[in-house]
Amino acid sequence: SGATLLLEQSWMANCSAMHGGAAYVRHGTLGMSKRSAVANCTATASGSMSALGGALYLEAGSLHLDGSTISDTSTWTERGPSYGGAVYVESGTVHARASAISRTSCHSSLGEAYGAGLYLNGGDLQFWESSISDTLATALNNMAWGGALMIHDGSVLIARSTILRSRVSTIGNMACARLHARL
Repeated sequence: SGATLLLEQSWMANCSAMHGGAAYVRHGTLGMSKRSAVANCTATASGSMSALGGALYLEAGSLHLDGSTISDTSTWTERGPSYGGAVYVESGTVHARASAISRTSCHSSLGEAYGAGLYLNGGDLQFWESSISDTLATALNNMAWGGALMIHDGSVLIARSTILRSRVSTIGNMACARLHARL
């Protein structure tokens, strides 16, 4: 709580947890720059618990991505909801510049899936000259929302950025691209 972690030319890889596969930041700051990366991480929950942030979970803190990558991350749960295949934000600030989120996903067998790239539940997202690509939100027997982003609450600025090949998929229910925030 209240700590600062700065990564330069560093990797966090092959990590797992229930919330924030690689890092859980609460009332603190995480900065990633100079080609830092998070890869091959997952947030997994059992039963009806929620899986939050395949790579990073941010609670009332700050995340700064500058020339960094989050890739091949996921959230998975059997019966509960799955949020933020790469990043889950609970009332925080995310600033990304010249960064990429790619090949991320969120899955739930019986629950819902929200925001395969990033889920924002209050806070501020500024996305400059960055990309989100190849993301998938899947709910096998329920609803999936936000192939790239799910903005439940907060403010969003996306400038000179690209969102490609992001989708939602369900079997037996409905898939939705949903944005609650004002852009």
